[in-house]
Amino acid sequence: MTYIIWIKSSGIMWFSSYPQLHSSGGLVKQVNMNIDNKIRVAIAGGTGYTGGELFRILLNHPNVDIVAATTTSSEGTPVTSVHRDLIGETDLCFGKELNDPDVIFLCLGHGISRQFVDTHDIKPECRIID
Repeated sequence: MTYIIWIKSSGIMWFSSYPQLHSSGGLVKQVNMNIDNKIRVAIAGGTGYTGGELFRILLNHPNVDIVAATTTSSEGTPVTSVHRDLIGETDLCFGKELNDPDVIFLCLGHGISRQFVDTHDIKPECRIID
């Protein structure tokens, strides 16, 4: 199954199986689903505001599995120790490994995204959203 990741300039984001939606002005990328019919997502820089908002949006999405959350400042600590409002929602811990995601969201500071991509082994078919 193929899903569409759609991000509009207004900041609204969702995953849809309806390709005809792309005509509304959003950024559209096709992602092939894994065997569980879930998009495997990694969030790089998950300790900041943007990372926290992504967790809130994606944790309860039926077609998303967050497989990794990376950070340089809180490696090994639970995501909930930084984002207290997610207690009971996830047992994910921050780490260095990406765990073979289909999509990586880069929530990194200015100029750090390129360095992150250059220093990590990312498969060619992985989609990167910065």
